[in-house]
Amino acid sequence: MIVSAGHTLKKVRVEFANGAKEFFNGEKGAERLVRAEFPNGNKQFFEGEKGAQHLVRADFPNGDIQFYEGEKGAEHLVRAEFPNGNKAYFEGEKGSERLTWTELHNKSKWLFEGERGAEHLVRAEFPNGEQWFFEGERRGAERLVRKESMSGTKYLRQRNFYKGEKGAEHVVRKELANDVKLFYEGEKGAERLVRKEFANGDRQFYDGEKGAEHLVRKDLANGKPCHYSLFYEGEKGAEHIVRCEFANGDKKFFEGTKGVVRLVRIECANGDKEFYEGEKNTERLVRKEWMEGDTEFFEGQRIFERLVRREWPNGHKEFYKGKQEAERLVCVAFPNGTKAFYTGKKGAERIVRKEGADLSTSTKHARTAEDFSGVAKMETRGAKRLRVDRIS
Repeated sequence: MIVSAGHTLKKVRVEFANGAKEFFNGEKGAERLVRAEFPNGNKQFFEGEKGAQHLVRADFPNGDIQFYEGEKGAEHLVRAEFPNGNKAYFEGEKGSERLTWTELHNKSKWLFEGERGAEHLVRAEFPNGEQWFFEGERRGAERLVRKESMSGTKYLRQRNFYKGEKGAEHVVRKELANDVKLFYEGEKGAERLVRKEFANGDRQFYDGEKGAEHLVRKDLANGKPCHYSLFYEGEKGAEHIVRCEFANGDKKFFEGTKGVVRLVRIECANGDKEFYEGEKNTERLVRKEWMEGDTEFFEGQRIFERLVRREWPNGHKEFYKGKQEAERLVCVAFPNGTKAFYTGKKGAERIVRKEGADLSTSTKHARTAEDFSGVAKMETRGAKRLRVDRIS
């Protein structure tokens, strides 16, 4: 049925037997289609002169709206809007339109690649500058591989990297703007920090479940691949150093709690050992065990420790007096019970008295490598003892 209006009887509406309707506008003879309504509630809107009317919009009962561009017969979908505020944008000729990006009600943008029917998500952009990146060419199976947090000036602040299938992506690495890198292990939601790497080459290692990761080691580069390593014990927030290992093989051992650890022992790569007593920052050397088997004993405050005695496994003993670096030999006790007493400055000691049954044999042995090897080594060992750095 055609419905006309006016003295000129121009066409304004056409009603079809199936319930569809077409609406027209314009002067008689130039009436142009502007709208079509269908029994299912769909509506279509047209623009253009008579004979060239082209579809520009389609409304659906559920609230969806589709927008089209192109000449009559070549109209292609360019945008779809949904009741929840989301929008979808398309590119391509009629029948080949492909989804290129969507804009959600929160103003985030989700970008797609691929031909029609094979579009897959590749990136998401958020109003705060954050971006998410995806991989996977099957729609609906795209997996998150990276997040980038950006400022309003597009300055990169942080990157998060992920592994795992869609829905199970777990963070494996974070790169901060200060060039610090954080490494993680564990499934989604249970990722735990295992390592930190710094721009200067330093590294920190952690153990424990998520939220309870505690520091167990630091590798400090000091401009080298690894200058020395620090080892820790204790729960998160209470980690305290227990050992330091140097690249040359030397080791330092500590006791105490966080903030109040004290040095108790140094082990050199060659087998020498030093033992310390005292609270933090007042640790003093009390004993040194040499790789050759002899042991030195010290007294005095930190930094000013002085040698007072040396002992050998065979029972040979030496006794010293004097300030640090000026310790002089005053007595030698031999394994057979004899003794020799000395006077004089360091390096110029001379025997002044002898005690024991076989004094001639005892004094002779005082200058042999078998019973008194330490006297010849004293000068070089003084420098060796001081070469081991202290830790405050």
